[in-house]
Amino acid sequence: MSYYWGLLAVSEPKWLCQEDQTLFTAYRDKLRLTQFLMAFKDDFEPTRASILNRQPLPSLDIALSKLIFEETRRLSITSQQSSFIIAATSSASLQRPDNSKRPRCIHC
Repeated sequence: MSYYWGLLAVSEPKWLCQEDQTLFTAYRDKLRLTQFLMAFKDDFEPTRASILNRQPLPSLDIALSKLIFEETRRLSITSQQSSFIIAATSSASLQRPDNSKRPRCIHC
């Protein structure tokens, strides 16, 4: 998206008043933040909604740090779940004390 934003920056008007330029820059940054957030998968909807509902909107750097935190949290949850599954399947395959081939139940 930054490539297209760069192309559009060439067409931005020349400002005679510094205040107008500041207002336009703030508007453009909000628009870019919204476009950036809307490009994420639906998995990040709660994080996206919390960022977009803040008043005033945070900067792109703050939004990016929140998204990285959420992604890291999701990866850690996924890795914990997969290690639990591996542990459960390896312990479930233990043989019974009477040396039969059937797997024993570890929950009973």
